[in-house]
Amino acid sequence: MTRYRIKVTYLSTVFERGEYRCYKYTVRITVGPEYSMRRIASEVIKSSFGKIPNWLEKVNDDQPISIYLDGRSAEEKRSMPYGIGYDLRDNGNVIFLNERQYEPLSHDWTYRKILELNKAGYISGDVKHIIVETPRGLGGPGDIDLSILIADMLAFIGVFSTVEGVMQLKDRLISAITYRKMVKSFKTNGLYSLKQIRLLLDTNKTWKTQKVMRALSVKRNMAVAILEKLGYSRGDRGVWRFDDTLAESLKLREKWLEQEQNEEERISELIMKSFEEVVLGQSR
Repeated sequence: MTRYRIKVTYLSTVFERGEYRCYKYTVRITVGPEYSMRRIASEVIKSSFGKIPNWLEKVNDDQPISIYLDGRSAEEKRSMPYGIGYDLRDNGNVIFLNERQYEPLSHDWTYRKILELNKAGYISGDVKHIIVETPRGLGGPGDIDLSILIADMLAFIGVFSTVEGVMQLKDRLISAITYRKMVKSFKTNGLYSLKQIRLLLDTNKTWKTQKVMRALSVKRNMAVAILEKLGYSRGDRGVWRFDDTLAESLKLREKWLEQEQNEEERISELIMKSFEEVVLGQSR
């Protein structure tokens, strides 16, 4: 079995003398491809006790832990505030971890998946240096109906058409059976928003249709529709690129970003509705 020599650094942020200070604790270990990164992170945090200041007294099994690669890009820091936001199925489908429900903080990856995510360009940084943190002060996320968000997302991409005021599937793009399968797949993989799609595609400068199909678990015509709607253009050898010098590409990207804002407002409404239903349920 292949072995890898890596560093794992625990960043402990504590409030001292009127300000927040960050302490580092680094260990060097040898891991195999199937080693649990969450278990490794927990053991490193435990071994730091008594060696650096720490707000934790113990590490519980459900302890929220942020895991990411040292040297990750500034864009990744903004888009993945709780650490790595993806995982991969063995067939290459991307699993989107729900930031709103803090899924990255409880998820576990094998080291092999970390390597695969990095090789595919979905995460950046040094695969031989893992960073772990223990965030606190997390609020309750609330549950929302993803089917509503997925339907809105697909309507914008162009899956539906309006006939006599009624939303219908576009036969040329997707069948009813394929649509149901796709919604189920999106739910399973945690994909429910345009922002998730854009951030994933922004991880790579170029895309081939087949890779988008595999990453998003969609048919070819859907992959093409998504790329076109996001302002990508196909060049030599079927390679898709976003050219920010083309007016049409910029216009399409602007419309996508505007829809993302509408999407965020929709999500906020659904979260508030979810909280209200919980409160009403508790008062009965």
